[in-house]
Amino acid sequence: SKFDRDMKAENNFSMSNKNISPAAKNFVESLNLSNFYLKNKKIEYFSFIQPALDENLKVLTEFEKNKKKIFEKKVNNLYWVQILEFYKKAIEYSKNKNFIYDLSDIFKEYNETLYYDSVHYNDKGNKVIAEKICLIFKNKKNL
Repeated sequence: SKFDRDMKAENNFSMSNKNISPAAKNFVESLNLSNFYLKNKKIEYFSFIQPALDENLKVLTEFEKNKKKIFEKKVNNLYWVQILEFYKKAIEYSKNKNFIYDLSDIFKEYNETLYYDSVHYNDKGNKVIAEKICLIFKNKKNL
């Protein structure tokens, strides 16, 4: 697949142990800018921090554990450490933003497979996320 070819081309890729905080801060700031721009056009903006395939965010099935291991072999296991750190910081920086919704742990109560591969959701995973987003929209005034 294209993903596999790209990952092989990046075989020397190595996640650093650098502080991930600036990246998370920049991420939230870019969401702030989007919100500001759209607000000026009288368009309500929503952003969602989505789930990631990790034991801290979901009980992983054997299928998901296998997909995670395959991905780790192509990148390395520091990827997941940094993703979790990024999420932690992004959630912290977005706490007082009423347009950013944290869905990162939405799969925590599910024991079934919700991922198609190491980063994409299957139909059930997409349905869980969609239902939560619809609930947020439903509870939001002035939509």
